[in-house]
Parts: sequence; C-alpha cells; structure tokens
Amino acid sequence: MLDIKSRVVSGVKWSLSAKLFAQIFSWVVTFTIIRILTPEDYGIIEISTAMIGLAVALGVSGLSDVLVQKKEQDDKLYSQVLTLAFTVNILLVLILLLTADLIANWFAIPQLENIIKVLSFNVFLISFTIVPEGILKREMNFKRLSLIQLVKAVTNSVTSLILALNGFGLWSIILGNLASTLILVLLLNLSVKSKYFFTMDFSDFYYYFNFGLFTMVNSLLTFIFLKADALIIGKLLGSESLGYYSVGSQLANLPLEKVAQTLNEVSYVGYANVKENPRHVAYYYLQSSKIIAFLAFPVFWGLASVAQPLVEVLLGEKWADATVIIQVLAVVMPFRIYQLATQSAIAGIGHPKFNSKNLAVLCVVIPPSVLIGLNWGILGAAVGWSLSYFIFYIWMLRRSFKFLDINPLDYLKSIAAPMISGAAMFLVNFVLMDNTFYDNSIWDLCSLIIIGALVYFAFIFLFDKTIISRFKQLLVNDAYL
Repeated sequence: MLDIKSRVVSGVKWSLSAKLFAQIFSWVVTFTIIRILTPEDYGIIEISTAMIGLAVALGVSGLSDVLVQKKEQDDKLYSQVLTLAFTVNILLVLILLLTADLIANWFAIPQLENIIKVLSFNVFLISFTIVPEGILKREMNFKRLSLIQLVKAVTNSVTSLILALNGFGLWSIILGNLASTLILVLLLNLSVKSKYFFTMDFSDFYYYFNFGLFTMVNSLLTFIFLKADALIIGKLLGSESLGYYSVGSQLANLPLEKVAQTLNEVSYVGYANVKENPRHVAYYYLQSSKIIAFLAFPVFWGLASVAQPLVEVLLGEKWADATVIIQVLAVVMPFRIYQLATQSAIAGIGHPKFNSKNLAVLCVVIPPSVLIGLNWGILGAAVGWSLSYFIFYIWMLRRSFKFLDINPLDYLKSIAAPMISGAAMFLVNFVLMDNTFYDNSIWDLCSLIIIGALVYFAFIFLFDKTIISRFKQLLVNDAYL
C-alpha cells in the first residue's frame, strides 16, 4: 500500500504542476481570444464541438480504463482495443461526414457543415490515443502523461492565438484543436514501448468489452448531461445567446476541467489498486474530500464573487451578459468536483454500472430543467441547471455513501471548514461590491481577490487550521496519505 500511496501522490504532484502551468498559460490565451471573437462565434464553436463530443462518447474511448484494470502488460489486449477503436471511430467519422449538412440545417447555421467535417478528423485521431494513454495510466506514469498533456495544451493555445490574431475568427479554435490532438497522438505513441498492432483475434475479449461497454455508456450519459443545455439553447435561442452562455459556462468550469480531471485520473488508478480493501477506499475518499474542499470552495465561490469585475477587465463590455452565468454556475461547481471524485472512486473499484445509473438520472433531470428555465432566457437556463444539479448531488451522495461504506457525518466534517470559509469569503466580497465605490477596474479585481483570500484563510484558521499543514504534507511528501 505504501508504494501505491507514493505513486498516487507523485502522480498528483506532477499532474497538478503541469496542469497549473498549462492552466495559467491557457487562461491568458483564452481571455485574449475571447476578446477577439464574438458571442456568435463561440455559439457556433460550442455546437460543433458538442457534435464531435457526441461521436467521441459513442466511440470506445472508455476502453482506456479497461487497460488500467489489467494488472500486467497484455499486448494482445492492446491490439484488440486498438482495432476496435479504429473500426468504430472510422464508422463515426463517416456518419459525421454524411450528416454534417443535416446538422447545419437543423440549427440554421450554414457554417456548421464545413466545421463538423473538418473536426471529424479529431475522432479518427483519438483512435490512436486510447491504448498508449491506458498503458501510461496502468503504469502510473503520471509524470510523462502530464508533460504530454502540457505540450498538448500549449500547442492548442499557441496555435489558436496565432490564428486568431491573424483574422481566422472561429477557425482559429477549430484548427488549434486539431493541431493539439495530432501532437497528442504522436507524443503518446512515442512514449510507450509495448508492441501492438491491428488484429482479428478477439478471443478472451468479452470480459473487457463488457466493462468497456459500461464505461462507454457513462461517457455517453456524461455528454448528454454536460451538453444538453448548450444544444437546447443553440436550437431555441440561437448562436449568439448560446455564445454568452457558453463563455460563462466555460469560465465557470475552467478550474474544474483542468484540476479535477487530473485528480480523478490519478485517483482512479489509486482506487483500482486498493479496491480489495473497503477500509482503504473509504479512507482515501475522505482524505481526498478534505483536500478538494480546501481548494474547490475558495476557487469557485471566489470566482462567483468577482465575476463582474473579472468579465469587465479580462473580456470587455461585449461579454457583460456572461457575468451572471458565471456566478450561477460557479456556485455549484465544487459539488460537481465531488460528483467526479465519487464517480472515480466507484469506477476505480470496478463498478462503472453504478455510475451509469447516477448519470442516467442527471440526463433525465437536467434537460427539462433547462427547458423550463429558458422561459427566463439564458439566466433562467443557468438557474434551472444549477438547482436540478444540486438536488441530484444530494441524492447521489446518499447512494454513494452506502456503496463506499462511508458515514455521512464523516464526510460533512471533512468539508465543513472550507465550505463555511468559502461562504464567508463570498459574502464579504458581495457586501464590498454592493456598498463601496467599486468601478470594475483591474485594481478592484485584485483587491477583491486579496480580501477574499484573507477572509478565507482567517476562517480556515478559526475552524480547522490543521488542513493547511496536511495540504503542505501532501505537497512535500506522502505523509498525508
């Protein structure tokens, strides 16, 4: 268990360090590109990437997790996964090419046809990432995987920025995405030494296919849960309204997309290695919950509290309508991280079917909530999404705690101090902005961030100052785990 601890912690360190650098760099680039493009551009990009995301979800990318479940190297299995992924994704590319014009007509956006056709090449490329990514995860080689993801992120950002500055408009995002995926394919395949190729021998593959099938169902349900709101808004309100909603949602999700993905990739492998010991699973879950709370509540609730000056300073006046979307969605994002952490724990101990049921409920709840909310515009859609998600979150926790053998009170104790401190920080910033002469300048933004941080840490010291020392231990060594 000690070896697993050290490798998981090492993975967290390397992954978070690389992602932190990529996060800062990509934020700067993202804000610059958003200032250049229009809300309509971002609405079109959101719809096109959603269509590609659907194809990826219908593919067999979930088979990467199958390789993690396999304890030893198995070149035969690697060849089977590669062949299946390639075959399925080629079929999906053909479907995208044949239906691109129908999708464009459905949304009444002519540009969508060519964009979807170009982006479909991404689906083909992803076929060649599944096996090497799974191998690196199984080997717990998170250092190499993180560096590859870092290069991918920088490639995406630099390519998109150069093209945007040279007048490519929304195509700068599309081509940047393609370039970064191509780099990802090359680096992943150069990083593994296993020998595998296409095969027609699928004997002994049923068990792995069955596991991968449930993982694929999870991916599809996750897509519906995450993209239903965008597709509904794009169809009923148009690309410009979707652009405001999309950028607001993107900014509210930025910390989630970068940091949570890393934590869950690393923790998934950690849970997979201790799944035979329920006591260890519960221990890991509670300890990670405390650290996640310490990071998530100040980041997301802090973001919500400074959204107005943030948008004004970094994005410009034309994006003012995105402010309230950021505020509403950022408030529930800490709980979204906990859903992902719980999902990772349950999948890691070998039960993806359990997660499928949770995600199926989300797919039933979210779309009608967004539809009802649309009666009040994109703000109503955001409120509908957030309220329905929080209700689901409470229900999911009750199911998950029984499955993971965790006492609800122990969980509440692990997140109480950061949650209270984050709420205090939010209220202080809200009162300051409402009762002082803030004019949304960069100095106002910086002062609110500093004041919010001081308030947060003051309350942390008041309620649970040991969490800071434990977080330091996690950064320095594996004593925390």
